[in-house]
Amino acid sequence: MSATRFSAELTSVPVFMREAAAWQQLAQEAIEPNPFYEPSFLIAATNHLERPDTIILLVVRDAQRGNRPVGLFPLVWPRLRDGLLFGAISLYRNPYMSLATPLILADCFNEVLDEAFELLAAANGQADILHFPLTNFDRLFGQALEAYCTKRGLNRRQTHFFERAAIETTLPLDDYEARIGQATRKSIRRKLKKLGEQGEVAFTTVRKDSPDARKTLDEFLMLELKGWKGARGTAMASKPQTRAFAISAFGTGAASPDYFFERLSLDDQPLAINLNLITQRVVYTIKTTYDEDFAAFSPGVLLDWNTLRYGTAGAGIARLDSCADAGHRIESLWLERERIGTQLLGVTEQVPVARLDRIEKGMRWVSKAIGQAKALRDRFSTVA
Repeated sequence: MSATRFSAELTSVPVFMREAAAWQQLAQEAIEPNPFYEPSFLIAATNHLERPDTIILLVVRDAQRGNRPVGLFPLVWPRLRDGLLFGAISLYRNPYMSLATPLILADCFNEVLDEAFELLAAANGQADILHFPLTNFDRLFGQALEAYCTKRGLNRRQTHFFERAAIETTLPLDDYEARIGQATRKSIRRKLKKLGEQGEVAFTTVRKDSPDARKTLDEFLMLELKGWKGARGTAMASKPQTRAFAISAFGTGAASPDYFFERLSLDDQPLAINLNLITQRVVYTIKTTYDEDFAAFSPGVLLDWNTLRYGTAGAGIARLDSCADAGHRIESLWLERERIGTQLLGVTEQVPVARLDRIEKGMRWVSKAIGQAKALRDRFSTVA
């Protein structure tokens, strides 16, 4: 073990935020980016979405780097939201997150996991299974984790996978557009022309340091509240706490994440807005909304079409992740796929496969029950 150099501890978000600069540095250098585990996002979630003690931070430090953090695992005890009733501790997620990949430096990846897993295993069997929701196991983090588990003889169970739309290409814009179906391209150009007949159409980008950033965030919140999410009560502005979370997480201060809005407007009135986080040259389109009064013009599709310019050659972006569900309409425009999975991992070789199988079975049962409950809710809301 690496106890003399590396050490692991449990702390809280309010305590760890005192080291926000070192935390942010870890996020920028991690083997795989995850903007949802950066300081501003987790601090906003702690302050507005969760009880103060809900999120437990497992931090691994390196004495040779001045005891700075080299690994960060935001954890929560089992919750129905994750399909977990018992038997595992989970990496944290909330409804506004699209990844749950822990932040770990590449050059000490194995040592970080050794320390983290040893600490989890010491909890008298209450935390010797770690649940990884919403993680891309095909990229560098997943490859390193697979090699580590093979070397240490750790059992794992992959419980669910889906693919979501992305852009990751070396093609220039014109060549990428040519890969999109001809009927789709014609439809977009036709709708854009018809929209132009209604007034002045503009696509604009608003960065977080722009004087218009707060105004654009307010436009986003109101546009989302006006639509079907507002009718269901799931828009961010539907509840005081989720509105406060949005204002905190996407503020304009230096501590806020790096983000930008994409805005489609008609005579300067917003028709569609995308909210994008960016870290390590990867863009995450985490929230989108559009004016349903203009649905005939497909303003959300027009905005996603315009976004192609960010992901193609020469834009300086490594890839774009739509953060969308499988089967989303954006798949006709963004042609690559991010394979996102859920996994259960025994943190010691003593955790048998049978325990993982029992928890997986329970997760599937809970997931099915939640799906049936949501379908019933939607059915009654439609009738109403």
